[in-house]
Amino acid sequence: MAEHSPNAKQFEDFAFKCGVFFVGIFAAMLLDGYDGVVSGKGGVYRLAEDPKGFWITLFFPLGYFGAMALIGMLAAGVGALVLKAPGKASGQE
Repeated sequence: MAEHSPNAKQFEDFAFKCGVFFVGIFAAMLLDGYDGVVSGKGGVYRLAEDPKGFWITLFFPLGYFGAMALIGMLAAGVGALVLKAPGKASGQE
């Protein structure tokens, strides 16, 4: 039985889905902090008074998912490029 290997189109589709997910997560983070006030377990943080606490509290609920989507998008994009040009990627010309 032959093993199934993904083609470049599947990698491109996955990279696009990760990109859309990343944009969605980023938009959700911006909507959460649009007014300059974010509440977390440690309290309420205001952008004007405590910018570091504000950005940390804004990032943590969705930031890990966004980072994973960004890494998946980059890895799938590189995989698609490698599959599209196998002779150039391996150094054979």
